[in-house]
Amino acid sequence: MESVTFEPTEKDPHNARSVFSFVVPSELCNMRGDLHGGAVALIFDITTSITINAVNRDGFWDTGMFFMTIELHLSRLLTFT
Repeated sequence: MESVTFEPTEKDPHNARSVFSFVVPSELCNMRGDLHGGAVALIFDITTSITINAVNRDGFWDTGMFFMTIELHLSRLLTFT
């Protein structure tokens, strides 16, 4: 994690941003050398959870400080070079 900011505005009271960097180890790659889709889903889930936690305040959700991913959909755009 490089940074997490929470800058609420009147128009967007939940304005948050998180910046992450990650070096992809070969163990998380498929046989083509691409980052495996399961690893992408895990990384996306963790990083969005950190961002949500930055804006979470009492009363933000009925569940209070606890949240979980119910559904996560990823798709891949195929490109050929």
